[in-house]
This record gives sequence, structure tokens and C-alpha cells, in this order.
Amino acid sequence: MTLKRHAVDFMAHKYTAEIGFQGANLDVDFLTSFLYLTPSMTRKKESGRFKRCWSYNGHLEAGFKKEWDTLEEGLVLY
Repeated sequence: MTLKRHAVDFMAHKYTAEIGFQGANLDVDFLTSFLYLTPSMTRKKESGRFKRCWSYNGHLEAGFKKEWDTLEEGLVLY
């Protein structure tokens, strides 16, 4: 009986790209209108150890992907 090792591609990385802000005094509504972007996630009230936050990952843009094969692809603005 011969044992075969499965080839593992350690270079097969996936990347995500997102910008986020957080803070006790963060005004989520102001940030949304100021940046003129619809956030992918917000938290308007602090809850325990979680602060107010706002994040954007381009989820409504044409060509959006949750993961990218290269970091450069995820950071390019079309």
C-alpha cells in the first residue's frame, strides 16, 4: 500500500478589503452622508465592549467580491 500526500498550495491566499471607523462619539449618520456611501455594517449604540462603528466594503459596487485573489484587485477603484 502506498500513501500519497495531498498537495497543499500554501500560496493560495484570499484577500478582503474594507474601511472602517469606530469610537464612542462616532456619528454614523453624519459619516454616511459625508462620505456619500452606504455602509456595509454599522453599530449606532455601544454595547458592552463594542463601540459605535461604520464600515464599507463596496458591497453595492459593480464587480464587488467578498474575497479577492490579490490585494491589488480589492483596492482598485473602478
